Amino acid sequence: MKGGFSRLICLRGLSKRSLTTVANPTETYTSDYSAAKPFNEIPKLSTLKTLWDFTVDSKKKLQIDKVLEEYFDEKGPMIRMSIPGAQDRVFIRDPEHMRQVMQKDGKNPIEPGFDHFVYYRKKIRKDLFSDTAGLLGNHGEEWYDVRSKVQQSMLRPKSAMFYIDDIEQISAELNDLINSTIDKKGEVDDLLDIVNRWSLESIVAIFLDMRIHCLDKDLPSNSDAQEFVKAVKTITGVEANDMATIPIWKYITTPGYKRFDEASVTVHRISKKFVEEAMSKSETFKEKPDEELSVLQKLIKKCGKNSQIPLVMSQDAITAGVDTTGTTAAFLLLDLAKNPDKQEILFQEIKSIIGDEPITESKLNQMKYLKAFLHESQRLNPAVFGFSRTTQKDMVIGGYQIPKGTWAFYPFIIPMRDPKQFSDPEKFLPERWMRGCPAQHSAHPFATLVFAHGARMCIGRRFAELECYILAIKILQRYKLEYHYEHVGLATEFVNKPDKKIKMRFLSRN
Repeated sequence: MKGGFSRLICLRGLSKRSLTTVANPTETYTSDYSAAKPFNEIPKLSTLKTLWDFTVDSKKKLQIDKVLEEYFDEKGPMIRMSIPGAQDRVFIRDPEHMRQVMQKDGKNPIEPGFDHFVYYRKKIRKDLFSDTAGLLGNHGEEWYDVRSKVQQSMLRPKSAMFYIDDIEQISAELNDLINSTIDKKGEVDDLLDIVNRWSLESIVAIFLDMRIHCLDKDLPSNSDAQEFVKAVKTITGVEANDMATIPIWKYITTPGYKRFDEASVTVHRISKKFVEEAMSKSETFKEKPDEELSVLQKLIKKCGKNSQIPLVMSQDAITAGVDTTGTTAAFLLLDLAKNPDKQEILFQEIKSIIGDEPITESKLNQMKYLKAFLHESQRLNPAVFGFSRTTQKDMVIGGYQIPKGTWAFYPFIIPMRDPKQFSDPEKFLPERWMRGCPAQHSAHPFATLVFAHGARMCIGRRFAELECYILAIKILQRYKLEYHYEHVGLATEFVNKPDKKIKMRFLSRN
């Protein structure tokens, strides 16, 4: 019966136009470095114009994906940029070209987009990061040492599934908060605000096995939860983007750097308070089997109680969990509201598989449309718009010499909306992601790397996906969602965010 339901979903989601498949032609270039075209023949961007667009123009700096797309259309699929005092940068549009770059990553891929974190933690704020700068603040062997200690506790599917009951309870509390704050039209004024509080509560429960009650209706503006969310918005906002683009803050205390530093100190202070409280309640955890431990407890058991890795990892995970997961969840709910036919299909899947019973790992594994819906939502509105690598050897990409030490940036948000990769790319079609559907996409595997790839793939992926799945289920069990206002786009700061408040209507199903 459930297999028949999946086939029905497939058929209901189709239109004649959606059956179009997308070809991925490949080009052949020489792999001989000496025979390839020189690096300086890659079409070059004007440094001053690009810096103006990326850091000064108030409109363009929040639409970097669109600016880059214009550059690509004008110059070609690979373009370069030089900034005095910084490594040369190459922007890559073709997913196959980025695949070739990443094939040569080596054991310890270098993500230059985090260079400002590395410098800040290792050079400026050694007082806060005395023992380790964590995953965000390290490259090379130091990065690998931290990653090897934490990845087993975070990337295994079972690690995430242990928290189903907690996230279900927190999502039910979000429903209650929505019910107590909606206006006469049944609308919340700022969806992202309350969803960020939900994501903070969820990630703290996952990492620290504690509750901080940030879904209380009258949460004070000076509460730890509110201050933390506010600080995270700065750390992942335009300040961080400017710091990553122009490293002048290393020599001159810019206003943006000052705001970033103040926010980072706030996040560190509150995270340390949370972790110390959690550790004070964890004296007997060593006798428990690993599957019953929180992520923090697993890290303490692995690294030792005196290691700073558990604190820094908790800080970074909570920070990322608030912003990127919150943004992903907000757009997921918005896409449900904007696509009532798809919302109804998902609601019927929830009724068929979950019903009124508790959510379980087994039931989640059966929910094909839910997973397809999240994939499609992330394709159109990803939490980040790209990632990068510093090349660790000379290589040939697209027929050009790419020297060792080049910053290769891949704005995957562009191929995710490219008709060469996805037919009718602006159409919201979860059926693209359902195996066996005629609408299933044939895009390049590297066209949709919302969690990056390989050794530096997002270490919190399992938790973020689980949180969004459970949130969608609990919301739709209680509410029908509607949206009646203007289009909400992406503001491309250091991470993506909605470019305006999301005012959403929640209609009770009871």
